[in-house]
Amino acid sequence: MANAETGWKAVNFCNWYIWSFYKNIHAHHENEEMIYFPFLATRAKIPPKVTADHVELMKMMDTIKTAAEKIVSLKGVGCAEFIDSIQVEVSRFVPEMREHLKEEEEIVPNILRANFTQAEEKKAVEAILKRGGLAEARSFLPSIALAMEEWASEDILVEFKAEIPKPISHLLDNYYLPDYKNTVVQMRESPSLCEIPKLQRVPCCQSKLMGFACCI
Repeated sequence: MANAETGWKAVNFCNWYIWSFYKNIHAHHENEEMIYFPFLATRAKIPPKVTADHVELMKMMDTIKTAAEKIVSLKGVGCAEFIDSIQVEVSRFVPEMREHLKEEEEIVPNILRANFTQAEEKKAVEAILKRGGLAEARSFLPSIALAMEEWASEDILVEFKAEIPKPISHLLDNYYLPDYKNTVVQMRESPSLCEIPKLQRVPCCQSKLMGFACCI
């Protein structure tokens, strides 16, 4: 139960959900619907349920987000009903999302193997990366990199890292990942922490010579 002493746990977790999880899942779905699925549809039929699932999943996520925003506005105090609402909706959302991801992992690789070359699929991925730019790379790439380190085989991990352009790899190792670990991970893990974490952002790298800022 959140109170004046422990309200930070709920606030940090809700901020993680709003500004990281919700934002990244929404961007992921948009990239699929605007770029990746149309690419697949040029040579194969995509089951309607795959895209229809996005609508229902986002409805559940919107409900969670609304409750999370209430908790943040109340600074985690006197928000038991909103915490209860999140717990109920998350219990519905998690199995639905897992089932959706399972379906995609069963359907998409089979479509790719039967209809496309790796070079063709790479172009679709590059279009997604171009659309998201550095802002989406900073938000999304660290979670993928950490998941790969935990779950991928050594060969797959080496291949994954080799595919990242060197400038982006530099940003990932020196800015994006440290920032993600210092802030995003700490917010996500706050409910299980005993002390308030120091959410210290990693400063952006800027080049006056080139006239740009790398960390968006």
